[in-house]
Order: sequence, then C-alpha cells, then structure tokens
Amino acid sequence: MKIATRNFGEIDVLDNEIVAFDEGLPGFPDDRRFVLLTEDDNPVCFLQSVDNGAVSFVVADMIVIQPGYNPHVDEAHLEGLGEYNPDDFLVLNICTVNEAAEKSTVNLKAPIVINAADKKGKQVICSNDDYHVNAPLFEAGTGDNAEEGEVC
Repeated sequence: MKIATRNFGEIDVLDNEIVAFDEGLPGFPDDRRFVLLTEDDNPVCFLQSVDNGAVSFVVADMIVIQPGYNPHVDEAHLEGLGEYNPDDFLVLNICTVNEAAEKSTVNLKAPIVINAADKKGKQVICSNDDYHVNAPLFEAGTGDNAEEGEVC
C-alpha cells in the first residue's frame, strides 16, 4: 500500500510491516498503525503513522546508544503485546530534535515497546525515578539503577 509521509513523500509499505498500537499514542489517539522507517542497523529511525502522513516521530534505540539504559516496566503494562520473547521486543524512545544538537532531547521515562513478531506496540511508563521525559539526547544518562543486559 502507498502512504503519504511528512519526511519522505509517498512510500510503499507492506501490510506485514505495519505495527498496531491498539491504544494509539498519548496525544495521538486516532493514529493506531505505524511503520518503522529505518536505514540498515541505524539506532535512530522514524516511527511513521500509516493513518496520518503528518504524524511521524524520530525514535532511537537508547539501549544501543546508551548501553546502561535499562527501563523497568511492570509486566502488566506489556499486556496486549503478545508473548514476551526478548529477541522479538524492541524498546525505542521518542526524540525531540533541535537545530542546535545540544538542545535535542529524548524521552527516557516513556519508551515505546514493540513486539516485532506480533506487530504490536504501545508506549509505557517505566518505574525508574532517574529517567526523564526530556533528557538531553547526547548526554542521556544511563541511570543509577541500570543493569546491563536487562531490557524490561
């Protein structure tokens, strides 16, 4: 199917690439289908709404960028995403990119969790007290209670 996008014009998307966000995203309740537009293994990509070409988020895999990033998420928040298999789950964070790179921020407090196998996603709140919604992107601290290797 062809979809309109804010950053890339009209693009082709396969049905099996669409991730369903049954609850939408906070502030965007009508946008429930998204695709990840990535380039190779780049940890930064776009989460593009299929339902509204004007809605697109820059997202980053902060676990790759900051290996100590370890959001603690209650299992109840992961309900509806399908069976948990760490190899299938992606954890992405919404970034706010500023022309002055040092003013760019990342939301470490509310990661987006995607079950890539079941094509289900949702934004969740992590319980880490030291993660913030507007952490500096290029100094996005890893948190005092992070343990490497643990995702959720």
